[in-house]
Amino acid sequence: MNVELWVFVFFIVISLASAIYYLSVAKDSDENYSKYEGPSQDPLGLNRKLRLLNLSIDPIYLCISLLAFSLMGALLCLEYFPGKLFVAIGVALALIGFAYFILTEASLLVVSKFERELIDALDLVQASLHSGQSPSRSFSLASSASSGRVKKELTLLATNIERGLDIENATARISVLYDTESIRLFVNTLIARWRTGADLGALLLPVNKMIRERELTRIKMSGKLSGTRYAAFFMGVIPYVLIPFFIHQDSTWLESITTHPYGMKALGTAIGLQVIGLAWMYSIVKRV
Repeated sequence: MNVELWVFVFFIVISLASAIYYLSVAKDSDENYSKYEGPSQDPLGLNRKLRLLNLSIDPIYLCISLLAFSLMGALLCLEYFPGKLFVAIGVALALIGFAYFILTEASLLVVSKFERELIDALDLVQASLHSGQSPSRSFSLASSASSGRVKKELTLLATNIERGLDIENATARISVLYDTESIRLFVNTLIARWRTGADLGALLLPVNKMIRERELTRIKMSGKLSGTRYAAFFMGVIPYVLIPFFIHQDSTWLESITTHPYGMKALGTAIGLQVIGLAWMYSIVKRV
């Protein structure tokens, strides 16, 4: 076994041990979220994404793990394609980008789920306000009938209000972690109510209606674009599914590419263009 493979095995063991350790100590506590201070201290949003996924991992350890993961991919590439240094570097960069993409998408799913569940909770808040309950008591009652993240966030919001915190500090956690247009609209409505003394129930009624309509529009657009997403997925995956099948049928199937002086360059260019096309398609779908 050569030195590169030994290094590869070493990083495999270290990465698995680190993952098991940090996942074992991961917990969802208020202390985890207090470490996030804002966009200026978290330019890539790593801290926020980790808190959304309930992972108590410092971003620096995440970066080290991603670098180790990319190095493993590069070493594995060099093991099977000796001397292809630029290909190995490309693989390493692609692995880092893919890991960051997965982290971002997972956190977006958490935020999207929170928005959907918040709509029903706001209905309960409005009902409590119309029955004569105070705002803090209304949020507390809505949290008791909710579950998951909405239950926790509304409970903390009600607790902060009862403790006498100003509304900006009381809503700071929810506005930072779930930074979307709907959440900002909800938070600004609360701030406007506490500054003007207006009826919170009357203010939340159009806000909740607007958030619900936005969610319905998102669901409709997601359904219309589902065919595009599936087409892009299959176009990107099927070639890599068929290649092992063809190689199994004929072991010399790729030799015309791998043995040609420009074969690997052409293959790398094709894969690079495919990645760029998929990223372009993804950005179009996400903007709609």
